[in-house]
Amino acid sequence: MNQKNNLVKNASFLMIAAMISKVIGLLYKSPLSNIIGSLGMGYTSLAQNAYMILLMIASFSIPQAVSKLISERIALKDYRNAHKFFKGAMIYAMVIGGVVGLFCLFGAGLIIPQNQKDAIPALQILAPTIFLSGILGVFRGYFQAYRNMMPTSISQIIEQVFNAAVSLLAAWGFINAFSDGTENSIAKWGAAGSTVGTGAGVVTALAFMLLVYGVNRRKILHRVEKDHRHQEESYKEIFRVIILVVSPIILSAFVYNVNAYINGYLFSDILGRRGGDAAQIGILYAEYATYFMTIINIPLTLSSTAPTSMIPEVSALYATGDIEATRECIDQTVQLSMVVSAPCAMGLAVLAQPIVFLLYGTKKLRKTQLKNLCTDLYMPEIRWFAELRTMRKTGPGCFRQPLSAIFQTNILFI
Repeated sequence: MNQKNNLVKNASFLMIAAMISKVIGLLYKSPLSNIIGSLGMGYTSLAQNAYMILLMIASFSIPQAVSKLISERIALKDYRNAHKFFKGAMIYAMVIGGVVGLFCLFGAGLIIPQNQKDAIPALQILAPTIFLSGILGVFRGYFQAYRNMMPTSISQIIEQVFNAAVSLLAAWGFINAFSDGTENSIAKWGAAGSTVGTGAGVVTALAFMLLVYGVNRRKILHRVEKDHRHQEESYKEIFRVIILVVSPIILSAFVYNVNAYINGYLFSDILGRRGGDAAQIGILYAEYATYFMTIINIPLTLSSTAPTSMIPEVSALYATGDIEATRECIDQTVQLSMVVSAPCAMGLAVLAQPIVFLLYGTKKLRKTQLKNLCTDLYMPEIRWFAELRTMRKTGPGCFRQPLSAIFQTNILFI
């Protein structure tokens, strides 16, 4: 019963934070669209989709991997190696994040479609964010392993608030500073300015996590110094384990999430080859990627909070050999996810038109598109259910398999 209460409590904290963050993200899109226009929103969406692919490679799996590996050692009171894994993961994140960030800065032209080159500055501005996100991911995973989600939830809200505020201010500032007044120029520099907010949010969240770590640092190091029972693992072994855990998660997440990038690339390329105007293509893509997907992502994020909060619980139970409790925790996670996703999918399918008109107030946004997207909301739950049920049956070996149910990144701490 205590285990179930912990899972529900942690999932609730993350769910509330995710709801607040997504609502903020939904609300600021309208004024941002007024500043940079539909074409600018299209450029922003293209840059963000490419950024998400690079982020997956660099750091998307870091919080989950760190949370799993460290929570196993904390369950065994192996604080010395838990902290060493934290330091090893930090080195890994800095190296990989630095390499991918440099590629984003100098290779942005290879990722953005040829007929949408004005989106390149927006993507290049996100390059430092990739590096910082890796470091932030390590802190989140480390504190998540202690199963206290309250500071994480606060951090997530702070990140989104700064993201929204800075995006609006930077978009307005870039347009006034660099734009020549034409529609294309306003869209180009407005989109570039809007992505500054993403970096500002990550910097703020990282500063907050550093503050939390600083507050807890003495207690953490005291536990490490008192641990003389466990043999210290080598960094070679630590990096090997991290890579083994991270690699399948990256691959699975990449396959699942790359569709957004491919959609945008093919959409622009095909319409361009058929004589479509580049500006009109960007506007049409913005209608889908900015408006509809923003709505869909709210319940998707909410339903992913249970699998995210499950990671340290299940890892700790497995590490201590309690397989029956592990299976029970997996079943509870499936139930929690279904409770959120099923009603949301049906509600959006039935109320698509009034929801879109209420938020965006334009008949250009067709309700049929949102109805079709509702399958995107429920299908991840079906996939999670299948994989979690497989884990339940396979027992201890289940943790050698990648969990697509834990791919969503959340901000977590002690």
